[in-house]
Amino acid sequence: MPADVLASDLAAREWVGRYLLATDLMKMLRLANGAATISGFGGAFFEDHLADAEPLTADPFLIETADVFVLADTTTLRRRLLSRPTAMVVAATQTSSTLEVAAERTARQLGVSASEARNLCREALTALDVHLGRRTGASYRADGVEQ
Repeated sequence: MPADVLASDLAAREWVGRYLLATDLMKMLRLANGAATISGFGGAFFEDHLADAEPLTADPFLIETADVFVLADTTTLRRRLLSRPTAMVVAATQTSSTLEVAAERTARQLGVSASEARNLCREALTALDVHLGRRTGASYRADGVEQ
């Protein structure tokens, strides 16, 4: 197959790069099969059916084990233990296309005001170096969140 055709084909399937990084992560952390769940690969940390995006290819991975939540970055090799609420903020942020969507989802999941949720999402973006996701075909709006 010509290199330009292969490159074009891979560019059209952006998930392949994240999948390959997830397999590298499993090797890096020496994760036994079934010992942990990598969000987006065989499960999601939380599913509210309001996600309108998928994590960027090189964004850190959210991992859930029986005991802890870990944010693992395959680029910097940094790993951070997270509390359950922080993991929820990270998951909502990475699977939302805008700060507003992430904040609405976070407010709903954590039972906090929209302004507090917006601050939590901003903190995740800056302190944890996660990013808003890449928009997918579906787009939803969370209603009923206290402003």
